[in-house]
Amino acid sequence: MKKISKGAFFLCIILAFSCSRDATEPIDNSCGSTSSYNSNIKTIIDASCAYNGCHNGGGGAPGDFSTYDGLENVLTSGQFSVRVFNQKDDPNIGMPPDYATGGPINLTDEEILTLMDWVNSGFPEEENAIAATYDDAIKGIIDNSCAYSGCHDGQTGIGNYQNLEGLQGDIDDNDFFERVVEIREDPVKGMPPERAEELGGPAMLTDEEFQLILCWIENGYPQN
Repeated sequence: MKKISKGAFFLCIILAFSCSRDATEPIDNSCGSTSSYNSNIKTIIDASCAYNGCHNGGGGAPGDFSTYDGLENVLTSGQFSVRVFNQKDDPNIGMPPDYATGGPINLTDEEILTLMDWVNSGFPEEENAIAATYDDAIKGIIDNSCAYSGCHDGQTGIGNYQNLEGLQGDIDDNDFFERVVEIREDPVKGMPPERAEELGGPAMLTDEEFQLILCWIENGYPQN
């Protein structure tokens, strides 16, 4: 199953919203973050910063980074990002520094990407990702906007979108993504097209529906 890169995916989101047929105001197009302090960040911080003799509140280094509350000031001030990302290669002020004795002197690439995702998502304490699946959210949207009588209902010769199996071919060849996202503003080829109103369907997805479909695509089109 195809999955687009995040960079291309979010570029297409920006283009789709900015070129909307109705010139709607941009909405939050983030699918949230699967990173949160409690789910996977605390482990990284504890191992690289908040151990004995460092930022654990024991006087080895300023601050107590062993709790979310203890981190909050350096997060909101931007100091965390400066020292962990911008100055990470500085042996003395980058975090962690080269003189660290109780922990690693470098974060792994995976840890840095995880921390960046967390910070860019507003450093949530709890997980806030949008979990859009076909069974829970997408089928209802597609039934209402695509798979009704006279459209992609399996009777018109233009595909059967009444189940995920019927959608799979257009997902695999990228036609679904292209028509719902990339050329969404095209009144004829975009999905749904403007003429859909004549058949009893909506001419545009709502912002909330579009958001859910974007997150479904980004997550790899999960069924449940």
